[in-house]
Amino acid sequence: MLLSLVLLAAAMSTRGSVPAAGPAARRDASPDAAAARRGPVSGEAHLHRRVEELRREAELAERRWAAAVLQERAARIHAERYARELAQARRQAEAQPAAHDIPAVMKVDEALRILRVAPGCTLEEARNAYYRLVARYHPDKVSVFGSQIRETAERETRRINLAYEIVKKSIRKPAV
Repeated sequence: MLLSLVLLAAAMSTRGSVPAAGPAARRDASPDAAAARRGPVSGEAHLHRRVEELRREAELAERRWAAAVLQERAARIHAERYARELAQARRQAEAQPAAHDIPAVMKVDEALRILRVAPGCTLEEARNAYYRLVARYHPDKVSVFGSQIRETAERETRRINLAYEIVKKSIRKPAV
């Protein structure tokens, strides 16, 4: 008797139900009942789904966190690069002569060097070089970098304008 109670308790702990004898045992042997015993019950299935959802949410949160960290690093790198470029532009501005130091008369060779064109260039080549340089150094394009940079850009634009006028005159009136 004690042995049968132990076997009954073991069977209940492994399957969760009392093994039946007779016709009930044959009913439990049906394919549907066997599938129900093999798979998780509906509460367990819900728990498995919830665990998977939580795992996916955790992975997504980790990806978002990693993306935020990368964006923060990129912003810091851009800020450092901007600060370096700004410091370099300030050093160059201090090294440049003041606006009143721009000579009223500039030699043609110096004007060609400022425009970065060859001595035998055509008017069209000089004009393209002028437009390219003015677009690069235009004060309105660099005004977001501060007043010092804007002043430097204005000074450089005046030098470019003067150089272009001298080159334009020298091309139209070649030296005899």
